[in-house]
Amino acid sequence: IEKSIDIKVKLNDLKDKGIERSLSYLKKVADFDMSKFGGELPYIKNGKLLRNCIVHNGGILKNDNNKKYKQLNEFVSENSNLSGQPGDMVIIHSGFIDELIGKIIEFFEKLDSEIQVVMIRMKKVYE
Repeated sequence: IEKSIDIKVKLNDLKDKGIERSLSYLKKVADFDMSKFGGELPYIKNGKLLRNCIVHNGGILKNDNNKKYKQLNEFVSENSNLSGQPGDMVIIHSGFIDELIGKIIEFFEKLDSEIQVVMIRMKKVYE
């Protein structure tokens, strides 16, 4: 987006990291309507927390009052394709990957639609 329109704020100018920085950029700089991204975005963010648990904690769910750990534990307990209790290893059942991929596809379809809306809006501004 920053190459399509003349924007002085670059992605690296924002303090957030990863997904959060990209979403913050789209919202603040390109004025994306993030309300169109329903359940896909929280699901993807929870998928990231799960990934971090696997990579950095050997898949063991932490029993901690930290907001992220509580969020992950809630995600695991509410998802029929995941199981595990704090202090134990998370179990990923066969449907989880398909479900996650489906949510990512839905997110990118909505993202593409919002990009089209923003590009049309920007085109009108620069005409």
